[in-house]
Amino acid sequence: MSQESPPLTELTSISAGFNTFTLKKWFPIATLCFWLTLAFLSSKTVSDGDYEKIRSIVLGIFMALGFFFLARYLVSGFADEVWMNETCIRFQKDGQQETTPLTNIEELKSYHFQLGFPFNFPQYLVRMRFTEPLEMGKQVRFFIRSPAPGGLYHEKEILETLVAHIWTAQANPSTQDSN
Repeated sequence: MSQESPPLTELTSISAGFNTFTLKKWFPIATLCFWLTLAFLSSKTVSDGDYEKIRSIVLGIFMALGFFFLARYLVSGFADEVWMNETCIRFQKDGQQETTPLTNIEELKSYHFQLGFPFNFPQYLVRMRFTEPLEMGKQVRFFIRSPAPGGLYHEKEILETLVAHIWTAQANPSTQDSN
């Protein structure tokens, strides 16, 4: 967390349009679901033609997936407002603001993909993991969806600017510390 936060006049708001900012807390959901499913499946032995046990195994897998997505939703939150500049990113959630330098990001992934029918609109996803966890969570996802054709490009450019700022900050960490 940065002690010297720049004023809002020096920051650019990036939470506009169809942006969804998900603040995820760390929780070993995938590992937990894997071991629960493995324990359930190892307790079942399937003999030839025993469709009742096959049905219970398939049901167990679907229940584990349902638990996985429910748990992921429950440990997530949404930021009210997000700002950025060349050196830092600031989140506001429930009236509380937190600023962190872009050099605090240890992992960055960005994707642009087109979903097929019935979701015939482009998607853009930026996922960041921080070396020092924020109070609001360790992992942040920026997700843009655009139901209107052509409506994505302004928001996509904003997130591409954020990604470019992060790459620059990662390439030149010494200039970040002098600010």
